Amino acid sequence: MRLASRFARHLDAGVAFIHKRRLAEVHNEAAALQVVGDVAGLHAVVIDDMIDTGGTVVAAADMLSRAGALSVRALATHGVLSPPAAERFRTSALQEVVITNTLPVPEDAGELPSLRVLSVGPSSPTPCGPSSPTSRSPPSSWARTPDPVSPLMDSIEIAIRTGSAPSVVDVTAPAAGFVAGRGDGLLSVYLPHATAGLAIMETGAGSDQDLLAHLGTLFPGDDRWRHRHGSPGHGAQHVVPAFVSPSLTVPVLGGHLALGTWQSIVVVDPNGDNPTRRLRLSFLAG
Repeated sequence: MRLASRFARHLDAGVAFIHKRRLAEVHNEAAALQVVGDVAGLHAVVIDDMIDTGGTVVAAADMLSRAGALSVRALATHGVLSPPAAERFRTSALQEVVITNTLPVPEDAGELPSLRVLSVGPSSPTPCGPSSPTSRSPPSSWARTPDPVSPLMDSIEIAIRTGSAPSVVDVTAPAAGFVAGRGDGLLSVYLPHATAGLAIMETGAGSDQDLLAHLGTLFPGDDRWRHRHGSPGHGAQHVVPAFVSPSLTVPVLGGHLALGTWQSIVVVDPNGDNPTRRLRLSFLAG
């Protein structure tokens, strides 16, 4: 609601909101219940931080349309767009869905004429300096132009798709893009979740799968754990962050992550109950 209010002040527009509730029987779904506010004869923009399966935003759009809105568009920072999001968009009242490229767009959703993807990178090329074995030049889609005068510490939060099975997900690219062009300092990476952690390790050669296998051996998913909500053995996953820390710090030199050869920053997620995680990146200038 606060985000929508800020947009409304910037656009000199009114605010309405959708009253909704989470569905206990369906994971990651919500039911839109009613429109609070007058939208008749107006163009409506639905604001959210993330769109996953699209159920909530499509229900909201249909409800706004029935309430007399002339058009309905959706605006979200992160587009997870898990199935059946694309099919829902095709048959919904949404004229346009606008997201950023903080996450890869699934192939079926990328074919939608109503989908518009905005880059979080700079509007013009930004020199990042030469690459070396101990530094990584980020993909241009992750690059970020620093403000001419920036605060001592700057933070963002992004969505990371880890899926519905235990996984190790490389997040080096968004981290490198966040610090690109910022000079020297420290990058703090923080995962605000109770069942996952962070690590710096080599990926792609089997070590990531070895890590998950040994975590499963150390913390078996059985009934020995006192913490018992969620899927069977869920209590074991609440112990993991004590061994795989949810935070880490990486030196930044000349706007590049000072990682060693083959090192990557990864999210270690043994939990399949939460397919999307939030990752907080904070840069502290030197």
